[in-house]
Amino acid sequence: MTYLNEFIRLVVIGRLYDVEDFSFSISMIGGTPLDVDDDVPGAVVTAVQSYFEHAQLISRNATLTAVKWNLIGEDGRYVNPNTRQHDFEPPVKGAVVNTPPPQVSLAISTVTGLQRGRASKGRWFLPLPGAQMTDEGRMSTSDQQVALNASRDFLVALNAAAGPWHAGVVSNVGTGAQHPITAVRVGRVFDTIRSRRDKFDEDYRTVPLT
Repeated sequence: MTYLNEFIRLVVIGRLYDVEDFSFSISMIGGTPLDVDDDVPGAVVTAVQSYFEHAQLISRNATLTAVKWNLIGEDGRYVNPNTRQHDFEPPVKGAVVNTPPPQVSLAISTVTGLQRGRASKGRWFLPLPGAQMTDEGRMSTSDQQVALNASRDFLVALNAAAGPWHAGVVSNVGTGAQHPITAVRVGRVFDTIRSRRDKFDEDYRTVPLT
């Protein structure tokens, strides 16, 4: 298995309740190795921070700690031995005053010009979504639209910040495939990422039958 071309992997890294780690990534395609800066571009850092700090998107109990921006070769490995990483000092908090369970997330799905097949769709999972649960057990349509608009604006800002690189979906199945992202989709049902709660102490209590 191999990737079709080299690409940049943007990785967003942070903490949940100062206990658990989270990360999600987005692929950037279309450029060449000559178009990769020695550091994470400042406009990319700004785009990530603005997305994370959106007034209605992410709980303040999630913090953004770092962004990685590294060229990935056709073999799936880093092209450069030194990791390009920007650390946020101090970490950046989400803006919503709510306390969702650490494993709750919101899937942001990405669409390309292909209906199906390799690299036709992608996704990332936002931590601690700021949207409230409705009586239906789903997020409201207004919160859904907030997530849609914020995620679209984020990708538009990334594309503007990254020069010849633009957000895409990549696959290493067979000879590999790459396609630019053309749209964003968000459902109304929250997702669960169990690995985002592994470090929490269960703190069990027991009561006897009497």
